[in-house]
Amino acid sequence: MLFLRHFHGDGDREALPWMQVVVKRCAWRIAEGRRRRRESGYGEIAGDLVDEGRGPAQLVEAAEEVARVVAALADLKADERRALLLIGAGYSYVEIGRICGWTSTKINRCATEGRARLRAILSEGG
Repeated sequence: MLFLRHFHGDGDREALPWMQVVVKRCAWRIAEGRRRRRESGYGEIAGDLVDEGRGPAQLVEAAEEVARVVAALADLKADERRALLLIGAGYSYVEIGRICGWTSTKINRCATEGRARLRAILSEGG
């Protein structure tokens, strides 16, 4: 859409370089959004716990729930935990593959089995 809206060149010779600029800038925006989500993700969790509208009982309950999830994560296999934490931090499968040296099949398997095991652990506890 940006390409069509802002391209005012003549013919095919100028269209390809302009399209490359548009695609590159869109990719930068996507990467910047992922980076911001990764950097702010943990701060949002902490900020959610310290909400002025909650009383001490609600804060304790929320902290206990976070502790329960952390304990459940600790019970996962190492690869499952790593895959889920990286996905939760906003990394793509391609980025996780580069970081861990895994194939997309392994990432998908670890994430799927990790989610299933996490659901099972959390449902057992309560």
